[in-house]
Amino acid sequence: MIAPVLALSVLLLAGLGLARLVSARRSGSDRAWSVRTEIPQEAAASPMRPATEGEVARALAGIEGRMFARSPALGVGVAFCVLIIGVFVVAFGAQNSMPWATNLQYLAWYVHPLTGLTLLGAFRAVTRARRDGAEELVATCATTADTRTLGHLASAWMPLAVSAVFLAVVVTGTALADNLVHGPIAGDDLLDAVTAALLPAGGVALGVALGRWLPYTIAPIVVVASIAVATGAINGIGGHDWNPYVALTTAPTVEGPSPVFSDRPAAFHLLWILSLVGLVAVVALLHDRRDRLVKGCALAVGVLVLAAGFGVTRPMSSNSAGRIADLVASPERHQICTSASPQVQVCTFNYHRELLPTLVSSVAATAAAIPAEAGSFTIRQRFLGDFADLPPEVRVVLGDLDLTNRPGNEIALLEVPDVGNDDVGPALALALGAAGLPDRVEADLVPQVAAGEARGVVALWLAVRGVDPGGRSGRLVAGNPASADPFERGLLGSVGDCFVPAVVWSAQDLEAARAIVGLPDATVRPVLASEWDRWTDPATSTDDLLVALGLDPVGPFDAIEPQRGNPC
Repeated sequence: MIAPVLALSVLLLAGLGLARLVSARRSGSDRAWSVRTEIPQEAAASPMRPATEGEVARALAGIEGRMFARSPALGVGVAFCVLIIGVFVVAFGAQNSMPWATNLQYLAWYVHPLTGLTLLGAFRAVTRARRDGAEELVATCATTADTRTLGHLASAWMPLAVSAVFLAVVVTGTALADNLVHGPIAGDDLLDAVTAALLPAGGVALGVALGRWLPYTIAPIVVVASIAVATGAINGIGGHDWNPYVALTTAPTVEGPSPVFSDRPAAFHLLWILSLVGLVAVVALLHDRRDRLVKGCALAVGVLVLAAGFGVTRPMSSNSAGRIADLVASPERHQICTSASPQVQVCTFNYHRELLPTLVSSVAATAAAIPAEAGSFTIRQRFLGDFADLPPEVRVVLGDLDLTNRPGNEIALLEVPDVGNDDVGPALALALGAAGLPDRVEADLVPQVAAGEARGVVALWLAVRGVDPGGRSGRLVAGNPASADPFERGLLGSVGDCFVPAVVWSAQDLEAARAIVGLPDATVRPVLASEWDRWTDPATSTDDLLVALGLDPVGPFDAIEPQRGNPC
Protein backbone atom coordinates (compact mmCIF):
# COMPACT_ATOMS: atom_id res chain seq x y z
CA MET A 1 0.00 0.00 0.00
CA ILE A 2 3.02 2.29 0.02
CA ALA A 3 2.85 2.97 -3.73
CA PRO A 4 -0.48 4.88 -3.58
CA VAL A 5 0.83 7.02 -0.73
CA LEU A 6 3.99 7.84 -2.63
CA ALA A 7 1.86 8.72 -5.65
CA LEU A 8 -0.26 11.05 -3.54
CA SER A 9 2.87 12.70 -2.16
CA VAL A 10 4.12 13.27 -5.71
CA LEU A 11 0.74 14.79 -6.58
CA LEU A 12 1.10 17.19 -3.65
CA LEU A 13 4.46 18.37 -4.93
CA ALA A 14 3.22 18.47 -8.53
CA GLY A 15 0.23 20.58 -7.50
CA LEU A 16 2.50 23.07 -5.77
CA GLY A 17 4.78 23.16 -8.81
CA LEU A 18 1.84 23.78 -11.13
CA ALA A 19 0.58 26.55 -8.87
CA ARG A 20 3.98 28.17 -8.90
CA LEU A 21 4.17 27.91 -12.69
CA VAL A 22 0.77 29.53 -13.13
CA SER A 23 1.59 32.21 -10.60
CA ALA A 24 4.87 32.96 -12.34
CA ARG A 25 3.08 33.52 -15.64
CA ARG A 26 0.27 35.54 -14.09
CA SER A 27 2.59 37.61 -11.93
CA GLY A 28 4.70 38.33 -14.98
CA SER A 29 1.71 39.93 -16.63
CA ASP A 30 0.87 41.72 -13.40
CA ARG A 31 4.32 43.27 -13.26
CA ALA A 32 4.55 44.18 -16.95
CA TRP A 33 4.42 47.93 -17.51
CA SER A 34 3.86 49.01 -21.07
CA VAL A 35 2.59 52.07 -22.96
CA ARG A 36 -0.28 51.55 -25.38
CA THR A 37 0.12 53.62 -28.49
CA GLU A 38 -3.46 53.07 -29.54
CA ILE A 39 -6.62 53.11 -27.44
CA PRO A 40 -9.44 50.89 -28.74
CA GLN A 41 -12.32 53.01 -30.00
CA GLU A 42 -14.91 51.18 -27.89
CA ALA A 43 -12.81 51.76 -24.76
CA ALA A 44 -12.50 55.44 -25.48
CA ALA A 45 -16.23 55.76 -25.95
CA SER A 46 -17.23 53.99 -22.67
CA PRO A 47 -16.67 55.61 -19.27
CA MET A 48 -14.32 53.84 -16.78
CA ARG A 49 -16.05 52.64 -13.59
CA PRO A 50 -13.77 52.86 -10.53
CA ALA A 51 -13.24 49.51 -8.82
CA THR A 52 -14.82 49.02 -5.41
CA GLU A 53 -12.76 48.25 -2.35
CA GLY A 54 -13.96 44.66 -2.42
CA GLU A 55 -12.95 44.20 -6.06
CA VAL A 56 -9.50 45.61 -5.39
CA ALA A 57 -9.08 43.41 -2.32
CA ARG A 58 -10.10 40.32 -4.32
CA ALA A 59 -7.66 41.20 -7.09
CA LEU A 60 -4.88 41.71 -4.56
CA ALA A 61 -5.80 38.40 -2.89
CA GLY A 62 -5.34 36.62 -6.19
CA ILE A 63 -2.01 38.27 -6.85
CA GLU A 64 -0.70 37.74 -3.31
CA GLY A 65 -1.94 34.15 -3.30
CA ARG A 66 -0.05 33.40 -6.50
CA MET A 67 3.03 35.04 -5.04
CA PHE A 68 2.54 32.91 -1.93
CA ALA A 69 2.94 29.83 -4.13
CA ARG A 70 6.40 31.09 -5.10
CA SER A 71 7.34 31.93 -1.52
CA PRO A 72 10.37 30.08 -0.10
CA ALA A 73 8.54 29.88 3.24
CA LEU A 74 5.63 27.97 1.71
CA GLY A 75 8.11 25.77 -0.16
CA VAL A 76 9.78 24.80 3.11
CA GLY A 77 6.34 24.21 4.63
CA VAL A 78 5.47 21.82 1.80
CA ALA A 79 8.82 20.06 2.35
CA PHE A 80 7.80 19.50 5.96
CA CYS A 81 4.47 18.12 4.76
CA VAL A 82 6.23 15.63 2.50
CA LEU A 83 8.55 14.66 5.35
CA ILE A 84 5.59 14.04 7.66
CA ILE A 85 3.91 11.90 5.00
CA GLY A 86 7.12 9.93 4.52
CA VAL A 87 7.59 9.29 8.24
CA PHE A 88 4.09 8.83 9.64
CA VAL A 89 2.31 7.38 6.60
CA VAL A 90 4.93 5.59 4.50
CA ALA A 91 7.65 4.50 6.96
CA PHE A 92 5.55 3.79 10.06
CA GLY A 93 2.02 3.76 8.68
CA ALA A 94 1.77 -0.03 8.84
CA GLN A 95 2.40 0.08 12.62
CA ASN A 96 -0.53 2.40 13.25
CA SER A 97 -3.20 0.80 15.43
CA MET A 98 -4.76 4.00 16.78
CA PRO A 99 -8.48 4.74 16.39
CA TRP A 100 -9.56 7.13 13.65
CA ALA A 101 -10.52 9.65 16.32
CA THR A 102 -6.93 9.75 17.58
CA ASN A 103 -5.46 9.89 14.08
CA LEU A 104 -7.65 12.87 13.19
CA GLN A 105 -6.64 14.65 16.39
CA TYR A 106 -3.01 14.31 15.35
CA LEU A 107 -3.70 16.26 12.14
CA ALA A 108 -3.44 19.52 14.08
CA TRP A 109 0.11 18.60 15.08
CA TYR A 110 1.02 17.56 11.54
CA VAL A 111 -0.11 20.88 10.03
CA HIS A 112 1.72 23.08 12.54
CA PRO A 113 5.05 23.31 10.64
CA LEU A 114 3.14 24.47 7.57
CA THR A 115 1.21 26.97 9.71
CA GLY A 116 4.37 28.42 11.23
CA LEU A 117 6.01 28.86 7.84
CA THR A 118 2.78 30.32 6.45
CA LEU A 119 2.97 32.95 9.20
CA LEU A 120 6.50 33.77 8.08
CA GLY A 121 5.45 33.96 4.42
CA ALA A 122 2.55 36.32 5.20
CA PHE A 123 4.81 38.53 7.32
CA ARG A 124 7.37 38.82 4.55
CA ALA A 125 4.65 39.63 2.02
CA VAL A 126 3.31 42.49 4.15
CA THR A 127 6.78 43.90 4.84
CA ARG A 128 7.97 43.53 1.23
CA ALA A 129 7.88 47.27 0.55
CA ARG A 130 9.70 48.03 3.82
CA ARG A 131 12.51 45.59 2.98
CA ASP A 132 12.80 46.93 -0.59
CA GLY A 133 12.70 50.57 0.48
CA ALA A 134 9.58 51.10 -1.63
CA GLU A 135 7.10 52.26 1.01
CA GLU A 136 6.60 55.70 -0.57
CA LEU A 137 6.03 54.13 -3.98
CA VAL A 138 3.42 51.72 -2.58
CA ALA A 139 1.72 54.62 -0.76
CA THR A 140 1.11 56.34 -4.11
CA CYS A 141 -0.90 53.37 -5.45
CA ALA A 142 -4.58 54.00 -6.06
CA THR A 143 -5.75 52.04 -3.06
CA THR A 144 -5.66 52.32 0.70
CA ALA A 145 -3.47 50.53 3.23
CA ASP A 146 -6.45 48.76 4.81
CA THR A 147 -7.51 47.44 1.37
CA ARG A 148 -4.01 46.05 0.90
CA THR A 149 -4.34 44.46 4.35
CA LEU A 150 -7.59 42.81 3.25
CA GLY A 151 -5.83 41.51 0.17
CA HIS A 152 -3.05 40.00 2.26
CA LEU A 153 -5.56 38.38 4.63
CA ALA A 154 -7.54 36.95 1.72
CA SER A 155 -4.36 35.44 0.23
CA ALA A 156 -4.83 32.67 2.81
CA TRP A 157 -6.59 30.71 0.06
CA MET A 158 -3.23 29.43 -1.19
CA PRO A 159 -1.87 27.92 2.08
CA LEU A 160 -5.38 26.67 2.87
CA ALA A 161 -5.40 24.78 -0.43
CA VAL A 162 -1.99 23.28 0.37
CA SER A 163 -3.20 22.33 3.85
CA ALA A 164 -6.33 20.65 2.48
CA VAL A 165 -4.33 18.62 -0.06
CA PHE A 166 -1.72 17.68 2.56
CA LEU A 167 -4.25 16.46 5.10
CA ALA A 168 -6.20 14.62 2.41
CA VAL A 169 -2.99 12.77 1.49
CA VAL A 170 -2.35 11.90 5.15
CA VAL A 171 -5.88 10.61 5.73
CA THR A 172 -6.00 8.72 2.43
CA GLY A 173 -2.57 7.21 2.99
CA THR A 174 -3.56 6.15 6.50
CA ALA A 175 -6.67 4.47 5.15
CA LEU A 176 -4.73 2.68 2.39
CA ALA A 177 -1.83 1.51 4.56
CA ASP A 178 -1.85 -2.06 5.83
CA ASN A 179 -2.49 -1.12 9.44
CA LEU A 180 -4.94 -1.56 12.30
CA VAL A 181 -6.55 1.88 12.26
CA HIS A 182 -10.11 1.31 13.40
CA GLY A 183 -13.26 2.73 14.92
CA PRO A 184 -16.06 4.89 13.56
CA ILE A 185 -15.53 8.48 12.42
CA ALA A 186 -17.98 10.66 14.31
CA GLY A 187 -18.98 14.26 13.76
CA ASP A 188 -16.50 15.49 16.37
CA ASP A 189 -13.69 13.70 14.53
CA LEU A 190 -14.59 15.48 11.28
CA LEU A 191 -14.60 18.80 13.13
CA ASP A 192 -11.07 18.03 14.35
CA ALA A 193 -9.97 17.52 10.74
CA VAL A 194 -11.64 20.78 9.62
CA THR A 195 -10.00 22.67 12.51
CA ALA A 196 -6.58 21.34 11.54
CA ALA A 197 -7.09 22.29 7.88
CA LEU A 198 -7.98 25.88 8.84
CA LEU A 199 -4.91 26.52 11.00
CA PRO A 200 -2.84 28.05 8.14
CA ALA A 201 -5.48 30.80 7.92
CA GLY A 202 -4.50 31.71 11.47
CA GLY A 203 -0.86 31.75 10.39
CA VAL A 204 -1.68 34.21 7.59
CA ALA A 205 -3.75 36.46 9.88
CA LEU A 206 -1.05 36.55 12.54
CA GLY A 207 1.68 37.16 9.97
CA VAL A 208 -0.27 40.09 8.50
CA ALA A 209 -0.95 41.57 11.94
CA LEU A 210 2.74 41.34 12.87
CA GLY A 211 3.71 42.88 9.55
CA ARG A 212 1.47 45.86 10.24
CA TRP A 213 2.20 46.39 13.94
CA LEU A 214 5.69 44.90 14.47
CA PRO A 215 7.46 44.89 11.08
CA TYR A 216 10.76 43.63 12.49
CA THR A 217 12.50 40.52 11.18
CA ILE A 218 12.73 38.93 14.62
CA ALA A 219 9.01 39.40 15.38
CA PRO A 220 7.59 36.24 13.71
CA ILE A 221 10.35 34.06 15.18
CA VAL A 222 9.64 35.33 18.70
CA VAL A 223 5.89 34.89 18.26
CA VAL A 224 6.15 31.34 16.89
CA ALA A 225 8.48 30.35 19.74
CA SER A 226 6.14 31.96 22.28
CA ILE A 227 3.13 30.08 20.89
CA ALA A 228 5.06 26.81 21.11
CA VAL A 229 5.99 27.48 24.73
CA ALA A 230 2.43 28.53 25.60
CA THR A 231 1.00 25.41 23.95
CA GLY A 232 3.30 23.17 25.97
CA ALA A 233 2.51 25.06 29.17
CA ILE A 234 -1.27 24.82 28.68
CA ASN A 235 -1.15 21.17 27.68
CA GLY A 236 1.01 20.42 30.72
CA ILE A 237 -1.31 21.96 33.33
CA GLY A 238 -1.88 19.42 36.08
CA GLY A 239 0.77 17.00 34.81
CA HIS A 240 -0.87 13.65 34.13
CA ASP A 241 -4.11 14.67 35.81
CA TRP A 242 -7.26 15.77 33.99
CA ASN A 243 -6.67 19.06 32.17
CA PRO A 244 -9.76 21.00 31.03
CA TYR A 245 -7.69 23.65 29.25
CA VAL A 246 -6.03 21.66 26.44
CA ALA A 247 -8.67 22.74 23.90
CA LEU A 248 -7.48 26.35 24.35
CA THR A 249 -4.36 25.50 22.35
CA THR A 250 -4.04 25.13 18.60
CA ALA A 251 -2.59 21.63 19.16
CA PRO A 252 -4.40 19.92 22.05
CA THR A 253 -2.55 17.04 23.64
CA VAL A 254 -3.58 13.67 22.21
CA GLU A 255 -2.21 11.43 24.94
CA GLY A 256 -4.95 9.78 26.93
CA PRO A 257 -7.23 6.80 27.17
CA SER A 258 -9.50 5.35 24.51
CA PRO A 259 -11.96 7.78 22.87
CA VAL A 260 -14.77 5.93 24.68
CA PHE A 261 -13.61 7.60 27.91
CA SER A 262 -13.71 11.15 26.56
CA ASP A 263 -16.18 13.82 25.51
CA ARG A 264 -14.22 16.51 23.70
CA PRO A 265 -15.71 19.95 22.91
CA ALA A 266 -14.76 19.67 19.21
CA ALA A 267 -17.38 22.16 17.96
CA PHE A 268 -16.36 24.79 20.52
CA HIS A 269 -12.70 24.16 19.73
CA LEU A 270 -13.40 24.89 16.05
CA LEU A 271 -15.26 28.06 17.06
CA TRP A 272 -12.35 28.98 19.34
CA ILE A 273 -9.84 28.70 16.47
CA LEU A 274 -12.09 30.62 14.06
CA SER A 275 -12.71 33.38 16.58
CA LEU A 276 -8.97 33.72 17.26
CA VAL A 277 -8.30 33.97 13.52
CA GLY A 278 -11.00 36.63 13.25
CA LEU A 279 -9.63 38.54 16.24
CA VAL A 280 -6.10 38.64 14.81
CA ALA A 281 -7.45 39.69 11.39
CA VAL A 282 -9.34 42.60 13.00
CA VAL A 283 -6.19 43.60 14.88
CA ALA A 284 -4.37 43.74 11.54
CA LEU A 285 -7.10 45.98 10.07
CA LEU A 286 -7.12 48.30 13.09
CA HIS A 287 -3.64 49.50 12.18
CA ASP A 288 -5.03 51.58 9.30
CA ARG A 289 -8.80 51.56 9.69
CA ARG A 290 -10.85 52.30 12.81
CA ASP A 291 -14.33 53.11 11.58
CA ARG A 292 -17.56 51.76 13.04
CA LEU A 293 -17.53 48.66 10.86
CA VAL A 294 -14.11 47.49 12.02
CA LYS A 295 -14.83 48.38 15.65
CA GLY A 296 -18.14 46.51 15.43
CA CYS A 297 -16.34 43.50 14.01
CA ALA A 298 -13.81 43.69 16.84
CA LEU A 299 -16.62 43.71 19.41
CA ALA A 300 -18.42 40.78 17.75
CA VAL A 301 -15.24 38.72 17.49
CA GLY A 302 -14.40 39.49 21.11
CA VAL A 303 -17.78 38.12 22.18
CA LEU A 304 -17.17 34.99 20.08
CA VAL A 305 -13.76 34.49 21.72
CA LEU A 306 -15.32 34.66 25.18
CA ALA A 307 -18.17 32.32 24.23
CA ALA A 308 -15.82 29.80 22.61
CA GLY A 309 -13.41 30.00 25.55
CA PHE A 310 -16.23 29.17 27.92
CA GLY A 311 -17.40 26.37 25.65
CA VAL A 312 -14.06 24.56 25.50
CA THR A 313 -13.58 24.71 29.27
CA ARG A 314 -17.18 24.13 30.35
CA PRO A 315 -17.97 21.30 32.81
CA MET A 316 -18.94 17.98 31.29
CA SER A 317 -22.66 17.26 31.04
CA SER A 318 -24.21 14.85 33.52
CA ASN A 319 -25.17 12.47 30.69
CA SER A 320 -21.62 12.25 29.41
CA ALA A 321 -20.23 11.88 32.92
CA GLY A 322 -22.65 9.05 33.66
CA ARG A 323 -21.83 7.28 30.39
CA ILE A 324 -18.09 7.41 30.99
CA ALA A 325 -18.46 6.37 34.62
CA ASP A 326 -20.42 3.28 33.60
CA LEU A 327 -17.74 2.36 31.05
CA VAL A 328 -15.12 2.58 33.80
CA ALA A 329 -17.08 0.77 36.52
CA SER A 330 -18.81 -1.90 34.39
CA PRO A 331 -16.86 -2.38 31.14
CA GLU A 332 -18.40 -5.82 30.55
CA ARG A 333 -21.76 -4.16 29.84
CA HIS A 334 -20.35 -2.38 26.80
CA GLN A 335 -18.11 -5.03 25.27
CA ILE A 336 -18.03 -7.79 22.71
CA CYS A 337 -16.08 -11.01 23.42
CA THR A 338 -14.49 -13.76 21.33
CA SER A 339 -12.87 -17.00 22.48
CA ALA A 340 -9.14 -17.43 21.88
CA SER A 341 -9.26 -20.98 23.32
CA PRO A 342 -11.68 -23.01 25.48
CA GLN A 343 -10.10 -21.34 28.53
CA VAL A 344 -9.46 -17.80 27.30
CA GLN A 345 -11.79 -15.14 25.93
CA VAL A 346 -10.89 -11.66 24.71
CA CYS A 347 -13.23 -8.70 25.26
CA THR A 348 -13.04 -5.15 23.89
CA PHE A 349 -15.37 -2.19 23.86
CA ASN A 350 -17.64 -2.12 20.83
CA TYR A 351 -15.71 0.92 19.61
CA HIS A 352 -12.58 -1.25 19.22
CA ARG A 353 -14.28 -4.42 17.98
CA GLU A 354 -12.30 -4.31 14.72
CA LEU A 355 -9.20 -5.16 16.76
CA LEU A 356 -10.70 -8.37 18.14
CA PRO A 357 -9.51 -10.72 15.36
CA THR A 358 -5.93 -9.44 15.67
CA LEU A 359 -6.01 -9.59 19.46
CA VAL A 360 -7.35 -13.13 19.42
CA SER A 361 -4.70 -14.14 16.89
CA SER A 362 -1.91 -12.56 18.98
CA VAL A 363 -2.81 -14.58 22.10
CA ALA A 364 -4.17 -17.78 20.51
CA ALA A 365 -0.92 -19.77 20.71
CA THR A 366 -0.33 -18.73 24.33
CA ALA A 367 -3.94 -19.46 25.26
CA ALA A 368 -3.73 -22.93 23.68
CA ALA A 369 -0.55 -23.72 25.66
CA ILE A 370 -2.06 -22.94 29.07
CA PRO A 371 -2.87 -26.25 30.82
CA ALA A 372 -6.46 -26.94 31.82
CA GLU A 373 -5.28 -27.02 35.44
CA ALA A 374 -4.62 -23.26 35.27
CA GLY A 375 -8.33 -22.46 34.93
CA SER A 376 -10.03 -19.94 32.66
CA PHE A 377 -9.08 -16.32 31.93
CA THR A 378 -10.67 -13.23 30.41
CA ILE A 379 -8.58 -10.62 28.64
CA ARG A 380 -10.64 -7.46 29.10
CA GLN A 381 -10.17 -3.93 27.89
CA ARG A 382 -10.74 -1.47 30.73
CA PHE A 383 -9.70 1.92 32.02
CA LEU A 384 -6.23 1.53 33.58
CA GLY A 385 -5.32 5.14 34.30
CA ASP A 386 -5.25 6.94 37.62
CA PHE A 387 -8.42 8.30 39.18
CA ALA A 388 -7.09 11.82 38.62
CA ASP A 389 -6.93 11.17 34.85
CA LEU A 390 -10.72 11.25 34.70
CA PRO A 391 -12.82 14.43 34.48
CA PRO A 392 -13.99 15.65 37.90
CA GLU A 393 -17.64 15.14 36.90
CA VAL A 394 -16.91 11.44 36.25
CA ARG A 395 -15.06 11.10 39.55
CA VAL A 396 -18.11 12.40 41.39
CA VAL A 397 -20.28 9.70 39.81
CA LEU A 398 -17.76 6.94 40.55
CA GLY A 399 -17.36 7.95 44.18
CA ASP A 400 -14.74 5.83 45.96
CA LEU A 401 -14.60 3.08 43.32
CA ASP A 402 -11.32 1.14 43.41
CA LEU A 403 -10.04 1.16 39.83
CA THR A 404 -7.51 -1.58 40.59
CA ASN A 405 -10.15 -4.03 41.77
CA ARG A 406 -10.83 -6.73 39.15
CA PRO A 407 -11.41 -10.49 39.18
CA GLY A 408 -8.36 -12.64 39.80
CA ASN A 409 -8.69 -14.41 36.45
CA GLU A 410 -8.98 -11.18 34.44
CA ILE A 411 -6.10 -9.88 32.32
CA ALA A 412 -6.34 -6.15 31.67
CA LEU A 413 -5.78 -4.72 28.19
CA LEU A 414 -4.55 -1.21 27.62
CA GLU A 415 -7.22 1.41 27.00
CA VAL A 416 -6.27 1.22 23.32
CA PRO A 417 -4.65 -2.22 22.85
CA ASP A 418 -1.18 -1.97 21.37
CA VAL A 419 -1.32 -5.03 19.14
CA GLY A 420 1.16 -3.87 16.49
CA ASN A 421 2.86 -6.21 14.05
CA ASP A 422 4.14 -9.47 15.59
CA ASP A 423 3.67 -7.98 19.05
CA VAL A 424 3.72 -10.31 22.09
CA GLY A 425 2.44 -7.63 24.50
CA PRO A 426 -1.07 -9.06 25.08
CA ALA A 427 0.36 -12.61 25.01
CA LEU A 428 2.91 -11.69 27.70
CA ALA A 429 0.17 -10.17 29.86
CA LEU A 430 -1.87 -13.39 29.53
CA ALA A 431 1.18 -15.53 30.28
CA LEU A 432 2.04 -13.54 33.39
CA GLY A 433 -1.52 -13.76 34.68
CA ALA A 434 -1.70 -17.51 34.03
CA ALA A 435 1.56 -18.03 35.94
CA GLY A 436 0.31 -16.07 38.93
CA LEU A 437 2.36 -12.94 38.27
CA PRO A 438 0.98 -9.38 37.90
CA ASP A 439 0.16 -8.44 34.31
CA ARG A 440 0.26 -4.71 35.13
CA VAL A 441 2.48 -2.69 37.45
CA GLU A 442 0.90 -1.34 40.61
CA ALA A 443 0.30 2.34 41.32
CA ASP A 444 3.74 2.70 42.93
CA LEU A 445 5.30 1.77 39.55
CA VAL A 446 7.61 -0.77 41.21
CA PRO A 447 7.78 -4.10 39.34
CA GLN A 448 7.58 -7.47 41.04
CA VAL A 449 10.87 -9.37 41.18
CA ALA A 450 10.66 -12.95 39.88
CA ALA A 451 14.39 -13.68 40.01
CA GLY A 452 15.04 -17.40 40.52
CA GLU A 453 11.32 -18.29 40.41
CA ALA A 454 10.21 -21.03 38.02
CA ARG A 455 6.89 -19.28 37.38
CA GLY A 456 8.67 -16.34 35.77
CA VAL A 457 10.36 -18.65 33.27
CA VAL A 458 7.07 -20.49 32.66
CA ALA A 459 5.45 -17.14 31.81
CA LEU A 460 8.20 -16.34 29.30
CA TRP A 461 7.83 -19.77 27.66
CA LEU A 462 4.09 -19.20 27.30
CA ALA A 463 4.45 -15.63 26.01
CA VAL A 464 6.53 -16.56 22.94
CA ARG A 465 4.36 -19.44 21.77
CA GLY A 466 3.05 -17.35 18.92
CA VAL A 467 6.50 -16.24 17.76
CA ASP A 468 8.29 -18.09 14.97
CA PRO A 469 10.56 -20.74 16.63
CA GLY A 470 13.65 -19.17 15.13
CA GLY A 471 12.89 -15.82 16.75
CA ARG A 472 11.78 -16.89 20.22
CA SER A 473 15.18 -16.66 21.89
CA GLY A 474 15.66 -13.17 20.48
CA ARG A 475 12.55 -12.00 22.35
CA LEU A 476 14.05 -13.13 25.67
CA VAL A 477 17.11 -10.86 25.75
CA ALA A 478 17.50 -7.98 28.20
CA GLY A 479 17.47 -4.49 26.78
CA ASN A 480 20.90 -3.87 28.33
CA PRO A 481 22.50 -7.29 28.98
CA ALA A 482 25.98 -5.83 29.58
CA SER A 483 24.84 -3.42 32.31
CA ALA A 484 26.55 -3.46 35.69
CA ASP A 485 23.10 -3.18 37.30
CA PRO A 486 21.50 -6.63 37.89
CA PHE A 487 18.07 -4.99 37.53
CA GLU A 488 18.76 -3.93 33.95
CA ARG A 489 20.33 -7.28 33.07
CA GLY A 490 17.07 -8.99 33.97
CA LEU A 491 14.75 -6.48 32.36
CA LEU A 492 13.02 -7.20 29.04
CA GLY A 493 13.23 -3.90 27.22
CA SER A 494 15.29 -0.78 27.86
CA VAL A 495 14.88 1.55 30.80
CA GLY A 496 13.43 4.86 29.61
CA ASP A 497 10.47 7.23 29.75
CA CYS A 498 7.03 5.63 29.45
CA PHE A 499 8.45 2.19 30.30
CA VAL A 500 6.98 0.67 33.45
CA PRO A 501 7.52 -3.13 33.57
CA ALA A 502 5.26 -5.34 35.64
CA VAL A 503 7.88 -8.02 36.31
CA VAL A 504 11.67 -8.14 36.33
CA TRP A 505 13.64 -11.36 36.05
CA SER A 506 17.34 -12.07 36.59
CA ALA A 507 19.88 -12.58 33.82
CA GLN A 508 19.99 -16.26 34.79
CA ASP A 509 16.22 -16.60 34.39
CA LEU A 510 16.40 -15.15 30.89
CA GLU A 511 19.18 -17.61 30.08
CA ALA A 512 17.04 -20.46 31.38
CA ALA A 513 14.04 -19.29 29.37
CA ARG A 514 16.12 -19.23 26.18
CA ALA A 515 17.24 -22.79 26.87
CA ILE A 516 13.69 -24.01 27.48
CA VAL A 517 12.18 -22.39 24.37
CA GLY A 518 14.78 -24.29 22.37
CA LEU A 519 13.26 -27.61 23.48
CA PRO A 520 10.46 -29.29 21.52
CA ASP A 521 6.97 -28.38 22.73
CA ALA A 522 6.24 -32.08 23.19
CA THR A 523 8.97 -32.16 25.86
CA VAL A 524 7.89 -29.08 27.80
CA ARG A 525 4.08 -29.26 27.74
CA PRO A 526 3.66 -32.59 29.62
CA VAL A 527 6.05 -31.48 32.37
CA LEU A 528 4.20 -28.21 32.93
CA ALA A 529 0.75 -29.81 32.80
CA SER A 530 1.63 -32.62 35.21
CA GLU A 531 2.66 -30.27 38.05
CA TRP A 532 1.23 -26.89 37.14
CA ASP A 533 0.63 -25.81 40.72
CA ARG A 534 4.25 -26.62 41.58
CA TRP A 535 5.75 -24.68 38.68
CA THR A 536 3.63 -21.61 39.44
CA ASP A 537 4.46 -21.70 43.16
CA PRO A 538 6.82 -18.81 44.09
CA ALA A 539 8.81 -21.26 46.23
CA THR A 540 9.77 -23.41 43.21
CA SER A 541 13.10 -22.35 41.72
CA THR A 542 14.10 -21.96 38.11
CA ASP A 543 16.78 -24.63 38.60
CA ASP A 544 14.08 -27.11 39.73
CA LEU A 545 12.28 -26.58 36.43
CA LEU A 546 15.48 -26.92 34.40
CA VAL A 547 16.39 -30.19 36.10
CA ALA A 548 12.89 -31.59 35.50
CA LEU A 549 13.35 -30.80 31.79
CA GLY A 550 16.79 -32.41 31.67
CA LEU A 551 18.74 -29.14 31.43
CA ASP A 552 21.67 -27.85 33.48
CA PRO A 553 20.96 -25.42 36.36
CA VAL A 554 21.87 -21.75 35.88
CA GLY A 555 22.05 -20.58 39.51
CA PRO A 556 23.09 -18.80 41.63
CA PHE A 557 20.73 -15.95 40.73
CA ASP A 558 21.41 -12.23 40.89
CA ALA A 559 19.95 -10.36 43.83
CA ILE A 560 17.57 -7.88 42.21
CA GLU A 561 16.76 -4.58 43.90
CA PRO A 562 13.46 -3.41 42.35
CA GLN A 563 13.49 0.08 40.86
CA ARG A 564 10.61 2.40 40.17
CA GLY A 565 9.56 2.59 36.53
CA ASN A 566 9.62 5.79 34.48
CA PRO A 567 6.14 7.15 33.70
CA CYS A 568 5.48 9.37 30.69
